Amino acid sequence: SEDDDIQISIGMRLQDTTIEYVPFSPMYVVKIERDTVKKVIKLTCDDGLKYAKDRIISELAEQTYPITLRQYIAEVCMLCGLTLSEKAFLNDDLVLDAPPNLSGNETCLSVIGWAAQAALANAVMNRSGELELIPIVKSWTSGDAIINTSNYISFSSQSRYGPINALVLGRSPQ
Repeated sequence: SEDDDIQISIGMRLQDTTIEYVPFSPMYVVKIERDTVKKVIKLTCDDGLKYAKDRIISELAEQTYPITLRQYIAEVCMLCGLTLSEKAFLNDDLVLDAPPNLSGNETCLSVIGWAAQAALANAVMNRSGELELIPIVKSWTSGDAIINTSNYISFSSQSRYGPINALVLGRSPQ
């Protein structure tokens, strides 16, 4: 029925012909469509972030500042019934001396998105059903994310062509 939770897994056949099931994050049924002619049932599901869409940040209990970004996001998660993963993320120790400059009408989902931006991360529900901020760079402590200028495409200058106000792609540097 709607609002029931389900665990979706994908089965992968191994070389020894056994099947290993890889679970996705827990999902919640949002809509059920039944086609009795084709005998097909279509489930529309959403992950735990659906609960963050329904709660607004003004419902958050009064916080004592200063607190870290991790503590603030953990409180937002508790407000909408989520659990924040224990995994570290960039700026999780950033200290908030005062409440964020919010109107109070923002949803918990938008505040979680704001925190993910501050952490250079994507906010996703992990396989354990916890909110996890996964960095968009491989590691913020190693040199993996350093921009290598030798990978840039080089351009060479050409003679001017085309009328004024036209897009000219033959210029260097841009």
